This record gives sequence, C-alpha cells and structure tokens, in this order.
Amino acid sequence: MSRTVHAVRCLRWLPGKLMAQVPQVPSVHSSLGRLMGRVSSTLALGPALPALNRQHAWHCHTSLPTVQRLMPQVQGLSPGQA
Repeated sequence: MSRTVHAVRCLRWLPGKLMAQVPQVPSVHSSLGRLMGRVSSTLALGPALPALNRQHAWHCHTSLPTVQRLMPQVQGLSPGQA
C-alpha cells in the first residue's frame, strides 16, 4: 500500500474584513500600500531567511512558465489569447 505524506500549516484567524468587503477607495489602497511597504522594509532589514527567497508560481516576475503550463486547462482560451 502506498502512503502519501501531506504537510498542513495551521493559522489563526484574525478578525476583520477581507479586502473585497471594504469600499474600494483611494484611501484604502494608499493605506494598504503603506502597510505593505513597511512589511517589505522590515523583512529586508532582518536576517536572510531561506524561505523569503523561494520562487512562487504566482509571483508576477516568475509566473509565465506556470501560466504557459496551465493554459491548456482553461477551456476556450488558446495561448495567444492570454
């Protein structure tokens, strides 16, 4: 019998609203941009953690091979239409 091992990460739920549930106004976008800038700056000051340098399939700078690989699975869309 074959056994498959799965890893699970358990996270706590933080109360609040999803971005899709709040009014999409410039002040919300500016606030989010400032927050993400602070997070980015803080992570850059910390120790070099290997996990921060992983390549993710959804990262805008490295996603093209993933999109090309998955494109045939999207019905009614040819690669030239993406």
